[in-house]
Amino acid sequence: MDLYRVHVSLREIEPAIWRRIELSSQTTLKQFHRILQIAMGWENYHLHEYIVDGRRYGTPEPDYDEPGEVVREAGVRLASVLTEPGSEILCIYDFGDYWQHDVRLKAILPCDPGILYPRILEGKRSCPPEDCGGTGGYADLRGR
Repeated sequence: MDLYRVHVSLREIEPAIWRRIELSSQTTLKQFHRILQIAMGWENYHLHEYIVDGRRYGTPEPDYDEPGEVVREAGVRLASVLTEPGSEILCIYDFGDYWQHDVRLKAILPCDPGILYPRILEGKRSCPPEDCGGTGGYADLRGR
């Protein structure tokens, strides 16, 4: 098993809100969503999806999505969508506020058996509050 070091940052926010995370390359996108929720400080109230090379991954919504339009995230491992350092995926959380997270694979490393993964190595700034109105609402909250 390889260890992935990923950098996650929110789009359209200045100064940047970001995290550096280490986790298994065998982590599924579904598992990664939960890790991302914890790392960023979200409360997992809303729907989400990933976009990789124009393809959507998530939990298909039968009332909105055509069959095959959304690939089930539970069976997709990070190693299949982040294949080499520099690879990127987009994670969208909360289709109303539309928080866009750029996820970039920074390094593939050997696991250290003495360390418990996943782990957050570092980051900057707290995430915006849930349901604040996206980047515009967040800017208003901050007085900009």
